[in-house]
Parts: sequence; structure tokens; C-alpha cells
Amino acid sequence: MESREGRTLGLLRRWNGGDQAALHELLERHLEWITDYVHGRLGDKARSRAETVDFVQASMVDFLTYGPKFEVADESAFRGLLARIAENNIRDQRRHDGRAKRDIDREVQAPSDSVLYLDAHRSITRPSEHAQRDESIALVRVALELMEPQDREIVRLREFEERSFADVGERMEISEDAARMRFSRALPKLAEKVALLRNSGLQSALDEGAD
Repeated sequence: MESREGRTLGLLRRWNGGDQAALHELLERHLEWITDYVHGRLGDKARSRAETVDFVQASMVDFLTYGPKFEVADESAFRGLLARIAENNIRDQRRHDGRAKRDIDREVQAPSDSVLYLDAHRSITRPSEHAQRDESIALVRVALELMEPQDREIVRLREFEERSFADVGERMEISEDAARMRFSRALPKLAEKVALLRNSGLQSALDEGAD
């Protein structure tokens, strides 16, 4: 009999292979848990639970559809990643005049012909330079979601939305020079997250950022 965890990983592989039904079952299995987690984390800043359910579901669908294809070591890591993404999306929606982060995700899609393996214990051979480049892009996308909110915000505004430092500073309510300095400090942190994902796996990266 297939275990609960094995079922989740099997569904994720099916979804990566293009099985639309697998996405619906992933939502059914994990939406309630992720919603409860996100609602508890945000506390007074959270929307009503009904709104949170809708937003968590949209966040999960968008990342699974427009983010990198990925496999994880276990169900806990799968839930942890999608919960962090949903939490980030709610913060982004609140900060950006109603524009959701997932709009950016649709514009900057990860390569669709490769799978990112987020299990540090799994040995994968990627012989081509093209595959290595795709993996690096996907790792950056995941690592960005695991950064502290202010660091993640400034990298998104500067790199994904391509805003000037003057505009970034205005949106973050800091000076242009402060925005430039904060961005220069955030980039090495992003590189560290990428290295941690590559060398130690998703669960280690999630544990490092836990409160």
C-alpha cells in the first residue's frame, strides 16, 4: 500500500509530467494544512480564513504552473515551500496596490523542460551546460522565496520588475542610497541560499529561515 508521503511525491511527478488531475489532488491533500499554517503565521496581518484559502490555492496553482518543476525529499518540504510562497504572496498583495506576485511569475517563467531536484541526498547527473544553466535559474527562483521579506522584496523590485533605485527606495520608504546599499547586501544572501539549496537541500534551507 502506498504511503501518504509516497502518494504526494507520486502526484508531484505526475503533475511535472503534465497530468492535470494530479494538480487537483495535490490541492485537495494539502490546501487545508497550508492555509492553517499561513493563517497562523500571519496572525493579525492575515485576511479572513476564507480569503486566505482562496489566496493560498491561487498561490499554489501559480507556482506549480509557472515556477520551476521540482521534486522534493519528503512531504514536509513540499508543504514548507508552498506555505512560504503563499505567505510571500499575501505580503506582496498587501504592499503592491493589489498586484499579486504571481503576475510576475507568469511573466518570468522557469525553463519547462527540466526538473529541479531539491533533495540533497539524491545524486543527479546533468552533463549539459544548458541543463546546468536551467538548474541555476530554477534555484534562484526557489531561493528568492526563502529570503527574509525585506531582502526578497528589494531583489524582486530591482531584478524582476527592473525598477530604478530611486523607485525602489520610494516603494520601500527608504532613500535611494539606502536602497542601493540594501540591494548590495541582499545579493550575497541570495547566493548563500542558492548554495544551501544546492548542497544541503530544501529542508535545510527552510529550517534556516524558520522563526
